[in-house]
Amino acid sequence: CLSRGLGDVYKRQGLEGARAVALAPGGGRNPGMTLDAKRWPSARYAALADALHRAHGLAVVLTGAADDRPVTAEVRRLMRAPAVDVAGQTTFGALGALLARCALFAGNDSAPMHLAAAVGIPVLAIFGPTDPAVYAPFSPRSVVLRDPRGQSTAAVGVEDALAAAGQLLPRR
Repeated sequence: CLSRGLGDVYKRQGLEGARAVALAPGGGRNPGMTLDAKRWPSARYAALADALHRAHGLAVVLTGAADDRPVTAEVRRLMRAPAVDVAGQTTFGALGALLARCALFAGNDSAPMHLAAAVGIPVLAIFGPTDPAVYAPFSPRSVVLRDPRGQSTAAVGVEDALAAAGQLLPRR
């Protein structure tokens, strides 16, 4: 479990000293509710991760809850760049500590998105049917991308996400 020895985990995973992007491709599932339309397609997350690795030299960390493991595994399978998948291996506090070490967070409207904003890192939030006027991350260092019709994440393109990420990333 990552709740203890986060620094050791970073070393073991080859992340010590690396600039990283945390991706949270899951979410949309809570007790009593399933809203998979909140999820950006796995192939687009993989393409974004590969592009961020290539263009910005970012290490990729896939995050989420235990029930997000199938989604993070799918994203990792589709990626060409290496990735560390910690879905289901962190407490909420340890996830906050992990996110605080990242240069960027990219994810769906979810609890990890809000946690990333709370720890002060730049947030690229991808919205579908939920209203960003109500649920957007509370941070001046965030960009929200959304289908103009507000129905799903499908209208959000990888190029748009990469451009937004480039605006949010601190310069080296």
